[in-house]
Amino acid sequence: RLVGALTRMTRDVELAEDLAQEALLAALEQWPTAGVPTNPAAWLMTTAKRRSIDHLRRADNLRRKTEELGHAQLQGEEEQMPDLDAQVDYIEDDVLRLIFLSCHPSLTPESRAALTLRLVGGLTTSEIARGFLTTESTMGQRISRAKKTLTEARAEFELPTGPDRTERLDDVMAVIYLIFNEGYSATAGDDWMRPDLAHEAMRLARMLAALAPDEPEVVGLQALLEIQGSRMGARIDENGEPVLLEAQDRATWDKLLIRRGLTALQRAELLAARGKPVGKYFLQACIASHHARAKSTEDTNWRQIATLYDVLAEAAPGPVVEVNRAVAHGRAYGPGAGLAVLEELDEDTLGDSPLVPSVRGDLFERAGLHADAAEAFTAAAARTRNAGERALLKRRAAENLRHRTDPADPLGVGLARSRNEGDHVSTLTIDLITSLDGFGAAENWPGYWGKEGPELMAWLQEKLAGDHVLVMGAKTYRMMSQIVAEQDDPTFARMAEIPKVVFSTTLEPPLTWANTELVAEDAVRALRRMKEEGSAPMRTLGSISLNNALLREGLVDYLQLVVFPVVTGQSGLDPIFANWPDLDLELVTTRTFDGRMQLLKYVPTLH
Repeated sequence: RLVGALTRMTRDVELAEDLAQEALLAALEQWPTAGVPTNPAAWLMTTAKRRSIDHLRRADNLRRKTEELGHAQLQGEEEQMPDLDAQVDYIEDDVLRLIFLSCHPSLTPESRAALTLRLVGGLTTSEIARGFLTTESTMGQRISRAKKTLTEARAEFELPTGPDRTERLDDVMAVIYLIFNEGYSATAGDDWMRPDLAHEAMRLARMLAALAPDEPEVVGLQALLEIQGSRMGARIDENGEPVLLEAQDRATWDKLLIRRGLTALQRAELLAARGKPVGKYFLQACIASHHARAKSTEDTNWRQIATLYDVLAEAAPGPVVEVNRAVAHGRAYGPGAGLAVLEELDEDTLGDSPLVPSVRGDLFERAGLHADAAEAFTAAAARTRNAGERALLKRRAAENLRHRTDPADPLGVGLARSRNEGDHVSTLTIDLITSLDGFGAAENWPGYWGKEGPELMAWLQEKLAGDHVLVMGAKTYRMMSQIVAEQDDPTFARMAEIPKVVFSTTLEPPLTWANTELVAEDAVRALRRMKEEGSAPMRTLGSISLNNALLREGLVDYLQLVVFPVVTGQSGLDPIFANWPDLDLELVTTRTFDGRMQLLKYVPTLH
């Protein structure tokens, strides 16, 4: 507000910002000893005005500027008066004037938003750079060039009217939205939120809606910010720790803001019904309204929200929309669906933002992949500059690590608990190595190894990182022990160290492969007992007949396919799943090694 008033007086935005900073510096120097004045705002304005006169005198511009300031009203009256419609557009608010000035047509869209965040929002250059996913030096140059451009263009400090106002509304809305987001979820600092900034954005959105009451997007922006802002009081607990949406006490949401937001959304819907075009703010307000109307997390209509995000992705495509769409699809259709959306996203478009790894961690956690979730949350925590967000992400990483080391769930896959009675269960994963032309049975491994050895090693190194038991039949044992004996590789040395169980009635002890136990017992019965006793997590290698039996008995928690490129010219995974025509699988995640070999992880659907 101080910068806005000074800009109106001096007609120089760069000078106005300098004067405001000088006044604030004077306050920091004088108020601790002299005390805070009765009217701090008036004190700051008076001080800034005095500094302005000093500056003008030093610049030998005092006479010209004094004349401009002293006769501004007279000049305005002598100029051609705007028509009646323009008079209706007039709003007495220096902050809103400052936003429109910062959104001047002579500036690029990026510069408009950055300059407004600096002048109106009070964000530092570093914080703005973070929001724009660029470097601090680049953002500083952009802001400096924007100020010079406004000066050279002799930009007027007046609210635009008529067609000019309509053209600049989109840029103004984008700026207000960015200011709100910085207040709602601060990019840096110790605080999870900056409520004053968010409330200022809501105030500006209301003023803009009053300026353009027939624009559904403008009214939709007001609705969106009011509804989102209603949750701010519930987003931190009594200790100042962040609280996520699903854990918030909805009774503490601001009912007044919700009513305002829903009322604004209703007005926007009426405008849309009359044929007025809508866009991203209206659609996001519709999404927010579903949360506001739901009495609890369980009552939230996630499928409708996912559908709205699909529409939003078409209307206003972008990486942030895709990340939010992944969240919605993960809630509506399961974590696998959300991860599938994330897989299509180019993470480089978001730079070093923590958004993607934090959402991936949440989806992994919901899928029961706690080790992967901990890794993703840790990566996200390393990226964020906000202390509150960092603490939250580290806490979630630690919780998933504890889950992973839980004796009842050593691999960190909580899905095993949902399909077994009792507290002490282990997990069992089927690992299939295959090409796209069919199963990679044990007898075919030497051929695969010759073609795909390096990528297979990459997969094995990842798979053997955790503590688990390898389970196999006699044929697989013979082939693997032969490969291990012939290959001088640290990964195979690691495989020799891992406990192994071979189910066979034909093999005779002692087995030559180290740390291998021969079990002459029905494999299904033995593995069921091992799961219930809470052994280390188990993984099968090869042995199609054993895998079929385990799937029929419902003992499998995960099915992993390591898929090589086409060898014989056939393609598709149908030959693999043809062996299990009744198997219902949900894709959890997929990874690609060196662009050729794929690791696909499935969860048998629970019924």
